[in-house]
Amino acid sequence: MSTLKLAEVDNQAVITVTDIEKGVKDLVQNWNNIQVKLKDRNLRKEDRETLVASSKEVVRNILDIVIAGIHIGEVTKDDLGVLRADVDTKQFTNAGHVNRILKDYINEKNVKDADKKLSDVDLAKLMETPYSYTDKENIKQIDMEKFDKKAIDAKVAAGFPLTDRWHNRFHLEMPFGLINDPNGLTFADGEYHIFYQWNPLGCEHKNKCWAHVRTRDFVHYSMPELSLWPSDEHDKDGCYSGCGFTEKGKVHVFYTCNAKNDGVRTPAQRFGTLQEDGHVEKGAIVVPDSPEGITGHFRDPYLFHRHGKRYFVIGAQADEEKPRGTVLIYKETKEGWQNLGELKTRLKDFGYMWECPNMLHFGSYDALIFCPQGLEAREFDRQNIYQAGYIAGHLSLDSMDMMQHTKFQELDHGFDFYAPQVVQHEGRHILLGWMGMPDKDAEYPTSEKGWMYSLTLPRVLTLRQGHIFSRPAAELKALRIESSAIDIDADMESKVLARLFDGSEVLMDITLGEAQKVTMTLAYGLEKTVFAYDRTTQVMTIDRTGMKNGGRGVRRFKMFVDNVLSLQLFVDRAAVEAFFQHGEEAASLLVFPEKNIRPELRIEADAPLETVTGRVWELDAFHFNP
Repeated sequence: MSTLKLAEVDNQAVITVTDIEKGVKDLVQNWNNIQVKLKDRNLRKEDRETLVASSKEVVRNILDIVIAGIHIGEVTKDDLGVLRADVDTKQFTNAGHVNRILKDYINEKNVKDADKKLSDVDLAKLMETPYSYTDKENIKQIDMEKFDKKAIDAKVAAGFPLTDRWHNRFHLEMPFGLINDPNGLTFADGEYHIFYQWNPLGCEHKNKCWAHVRTRDFVHYSMPELSLWPSDEHDKDGCYSGCGFTEKGKVHVFYTCNAKNDGVRTPAQRFGTLQEDGHVEKGAIVVPDSPEGITGHFRDPYLFHRHGKRYFVIGAQADEEKPRGTVLIYKETKEGWQNLGELKTRLKDFGYMWECPNMLHFGSYDALIFCPQGLEAREFDRQNIYQAGYIAGHLSLDSMDMMQHTKFQELDHGFDFYAPQVVQHEGRHILLGWMGMPDKDAEYPTSEKGWMYSLTLPRVLTLRQGHIFSRPAAELKALRIESSAIDIDADMESKVLARLFDGSEVLMDITLGEAQKVTMTLAYGLEKTVFAYDRTTQVMTIDRTGMKNGGRGVRRFKMFVDNVLSLQLFVDRAAVEAFFQHGEEAASLLVFPEKNIRPELRIEADAPLETVTGRVWELDAFHFNP
């Protein structure tokens, strides 16, 4: 390995900044090549130790070059900036101790004093990296203890059927642990594949893994299983969100690896392939870190196609000093994935982070779904701590601009909806969302029982006049038990009562007539959740303050109703999903009734309602099979 030694430099004193820059670049490439070789699980102990020693030597040589340049005066305070692109925390993601020295050295305000600082450094300690053979074995051992797929899968299977009175019957949940973002949605060989974030070790936002189920009809499911979990230096701090796709009959995933070293977050984007035994075999890392100008909050890639080429959109945070949310787009090329830069929009001062983007195509229109964080609440929207919504317009990849886009609109006006993902199959855009909300864990009392959160029902999206409509997937009609269905049929009544089942679907039209205000109350004995519509203001209010457990509060949004209020309501044991005006608006919420009793639906108005017609079905539970 050739490098410039300090003594040689002192004797010649002719090295230039260009020479130093080239030397650093060559050594960085060498270092990266060594790290690739170290990832070989079949590497012999002796070969691994040799590579580790070489890795340390490379880092020493980089230090030598930088120090030498300073010593001979060819590298000044200003010139040191030339090296930043190559000697940066992002290049040495697992050698933060080295980074700090280099970073301090390069950023030193008084270059002449840098020698004094370095003289106190224990270089031997400095060169201790996480790539030592002992450390890697320890990491592997810990991971095996924490994420034993066979044992975890057996524990999941033993937990079905779900029996707790707050466990839902027709919403995807786990018998233990915390679930959140749906991930990796794709279709292959007649089955939808659904992955989702899961901590199998507790009810904290830690140990982020992916669970996996398969379904042909959104009614019958395979038994959930552990599929992807932290296992190496790249994703040791979590397998974060991403997408799925099918290629040559194989199911693949594309996700964000999360690793933190010395307080520095390194988000890497990685491919993986689903194996027959249910685990995801991890593949190549195609984007090793966030690009220049983007913080470590760089995650949740979503693949899409345009004109026969493959792209992905990814959520990001720009400008560390004054963080702002944005999304970036990458293009697949023969040389790898090319960063096209930020997507321009007309959204200004729109939060400090954008998560979970989806880029969808509806005919001649495009829609960017994303989850902005840091928006202030307004009277009729943005009332949750974080939002999930979209803009619709025309995506120009030439100008990297979302042209003529609409205002930001929320996909769901309830309390518990975030991080949706959409799979496109046979002309349908099918959405699943997380029924939960970040940073609101205290509002979900099931944590005391060892599990938290649900996924929404699958929804089919359509775009009309710049607005996304969402309707429950037609396959869910198979859950209806027709033999026990109850018809609703009332004329000129101001009060209508419908008794519900242990799990119910309600489909009804309310012709208002002279009525200006109408309430639809889910009553659990003395507890209640109220949907109230005011015709004079065109405002729908959802009031959860009448519940004793869990989150409470009020949500209000504008919704136009001329004379007929249409409602489709799914009431599970704890999950409630409402669709208004044939999917024009939707609301998802979780309720935790104190008593184990079946709810009633009470409809009341300030004047006789012209007609109330509809039907109530008892719904079957999801079926889980090995």
